[in-house]
Amino acid sequence: MTNLLKNNLIKLKIENKSKCYYINLSSETNNETDLDKIAGIIYTEPAVLLINKTDSMTDKTFTELAKKIKLLCGEFNSTLIICNRADIAFLINADGLYLDSSAISAHDAKSITGENIIVGSENITEHDRNHSDFTIENNLLITQNARLKITEIK
Repeated sequence: MTNLLKNNLIKLKIENKSKCYYINLSSETNNETDLDKIAGIIYTEPAVLLINKTDSMTDKTFTELAKKIKLLCGEFNSTLIICNRADIAFLINADGLYLDSSAISAHDAKSITGENIIVGSENITEHDRNHSDFTIENNLLITQNARLKITEIK
């Protein structure tokens, strides 16, 4: 993918949104309630959603829920970013993938997800910094042209 196309993809998926929400999904919460809450948030204003799977939730349940969230995001012009799971981001065709310090490298993630999924990391290494489309620092999602404050939804 050319730099121009990649920059336009980042602008479309992140930089034209004004809100960013982090949602920690677990088996202890009601999935339908989670979906209703997410729909209520993105219905009023398109946003970037970062979703994370806790250890208590099975991969199968998380994948099924992520598919539903992806449909909601498509319906309401919002962006879905999966945390730390390149395989699930690829399977559900998520808009993005965020990698924390415990995850695989951004370079390796892109070999799994392909070029159409934006990848962000904590920029632990120079190598990851060069392969990341965005970073997250101090509760901000940062691209070359935007800084979105991340609000946690409980």
